[in-house]
Amino acid sequence: MPIHRKRKPIRLIGYDYTQPGAYFVTICTHQRVPLFGTVTNGAMQLNACGRIAEAEWKRTAALRPDIAVDDFVVMPNHIHAIIVIYDSRDLVPQTPVEPHDPQFARPVPGSLGTIVGAYKAAVTRQSRRLQDTISLPLWQRNYHDHIIRTEHTYHTIRHYIRDNPRRWTQDTYHPGNI
Repeated sequence: MPIHRKRKPIRLIGYDYTQPGAYFVTICTHQRVPLFGTVTNGAMQLNACGRIAEAEWKRTAALRPDIAVDDFVVMPNHIHAIIVIYDSRDLVPQTPVEPHDPQFARPVPGSLGTIVGAYKAAVTRQSRRLQDTISLPLWQRNYHDHIIRTEHTYHTIRHYIRDNPRRWTQDTYHPGNI
């Protein structure tokens, strides 16, 4: 009989991820395979798949009037980004969303998870059109997030994102450090 392990929740229990605010997200490739390019002399050199990942992230805010993307970086096997969700009630009449159990919930319009999921799907769809793209999963399941609560934290994370390519060899996502 197979053993079913209960996954530890990685979201803040009871938190409403449609709530206006700033969020730091990290999205990793499946098995952290470097699919998006290489880092050379402290600068990210995007390949075709990496250019798709970058373009789709920029497009994310253009498609959704209630969000903005701040600093982000596409690395060889992950993406770091700050996304800001605005109060959509000022933009479109909407029914309030109750906090939900992410383990059993359907996608919630305007939530961080729905935004990240749509981004991952768009990158996957575009990347599959590339010649020589493997058909294996492109993304690791889920994503990492951090709710940015202070201006100091916001600036610290922005610096971390901007400096990430320069520190690639020390990065926890670097293949030599995994």
